[in-house]
Amino acid sequence: MAKTRKKPKRRIKGRQPPKKKSKPSHSLVKSKSSSSRIKWILIFSVIAVVGTGTIWGAKILFRGSQNNQKEPTEPLTKPAGNSTVPQKSTAELETAELKKEETKLVQTIMRDFPNNEDALKLMGDFHSRHGRRTEAVKCWQKCLDINPTRSDVYRNLGDVAIDAGEFEEAIVQYRKAIKINPKADGIHDKMGQALSELGRYDEVIKELEGARLDSLRSAMTHFLLGQAYLKLKQYEKARVHYHEALEIDPGYENAYYGLARTYAALKQQEKAREYQSKFRNLETLRMKEDRALSTGASLYTRDLAKIRRAVATTHLDAEKLYLAGRDIRKTEELLKRAIEIDPDNTSCYERLGALYNMTNRPAEAVRQFQRISEIDPTNIYSYLNTGRILTQLKKHDAAKAAYARVIQIAPEQAVGYCELARLYLMTNTNLVEAGKLAQKAVSLEPAAESFFVLAWALYLNKDRSGASKAIQEAIKLEPNNPKYRQIYERIKSTN
Repeated sequence: MAKTRKKPKRRIKGRQPPKKKSKPSHSLVKSKSSSSRIKWILIFSVIAVVGTGTIWGAKILFRGSQNNQKEPTEPLTKPAGNSTVPQKSTAELETAELKKEETKLVQTIMRDFPNNEDALKLMGDFHSRHGRRTEAVKCWQKCLDINPTRSDVYRNLGDVAIDAGEFEEAIVQYRKAIKINPKADGIHDKMGQALSELGRYDEVIKELEGARLDSLRSAMTHFLLGQAYLKLKQYEKARVHYHEALEIDPGYENAYYGLARTYAALKQQEKAREYQSKFRNLETLRMKEDRALSTGASLYTRDLAKIRRAVATTHLDAEKLYLAGRDIRKTEELLKRAIEIDPDNTSCYERLGALYNMTNRPAEAVRQFQRISEIDPTNIYSYLNTGRILTQLKKHDAAKAAYARVIQIAPEQAVGYCELARLYLMTNTNLVEAGKLAQKAVSLEPAAESFFVLAWALYLNKDRSGASKAIQEAIKLEPNNPKYRQIYERIKSTN
């Protein structure tokens, strides 16, 4: 087991890989001549849009990175004159003001949305962040009284239980969350953590090995599996998982410690010393950083960065409530304020961009998504959203560049190939290339939408048999999707 620490969160902390997101549906086409081909494009595009509904609406299609915030640096103010009374720093003053603002906002929400499950969830989150566990649990329980199918609330209850060392209770709550939503991001890791704390390593393996089809496997997933296999003396499996954890997160401190112990058990002493040395170096560096952040101005700066993120999150949660109530003015106001508070929080720009697009302000929406790419040049979702809006504006060359950038950043993900192929098909250009891109998307992710785009490409390239097979694969994966069935019937009618 990795070196024991007082705080479980630090012991098994790991960054999560980017998540795959759902892809909006579009259309499929073909014709016997240039004019009829254009006719088919129009027909199938209309069908796709109707089947998809409003792409943007209140729901955000893609979520960018939320962990790209920079730590602000605030100098301490100097004492006035020879006064012996300590002067509060700029960071302290701003922290106090932000806490007041957050409290006032939460009170306003509870006034505007009494007995609303999302408002109660927000209030519980607010109490939890400020260490008021009892009040948080009361709010979450009231939320569950209204809607007992809230997987996110059960997860929160599990989190506060695990923080309190109540691991059995955490397992109970996580099981409820998994039953409702087995694909919730990181939920299996949470369960694995609680089971590991109780030494139930066989159950850890069963939980995490069985979760591979439900969600992406994170560095924490592999770390927990490595830890479990090490405790069960299955050293070769432990070695594999520790290395996979480091492939995802090369700075995962305790994975190095696990490898040192594993190689020692395998009698490979040179390797054991190598990874023990790497662990010690990372541990020393972290301890120095912790000491630097625990005194003076750095302490206040760290606290200010945390409160900024927390208050911005509260604004984002509040925005959802007002958007659901169709209060566009208040929604926009909250999003803009969230950006002022935490200007490097990419979620704020993403949500504001979605709002602008939903309210027919595409140029402003594009600016918000471009701002995300400035903060995080590797955020593929900013380019995807930009490409989709540019396609709506018929700026096809710019959209093509955006999708090409997605492929460049994430060549192992299907979405970039799928969207670029879709753009070619919608504009009736580069049809052969569109077919190749669609085939690549299917090979990377044999999802229903990938097969749909492939069927469209094959149809336009006059391979009606292949198109029919591809759309049937899409229907197998999503049998209740009316768009796929409409396209299948049209393909059959032209054979």
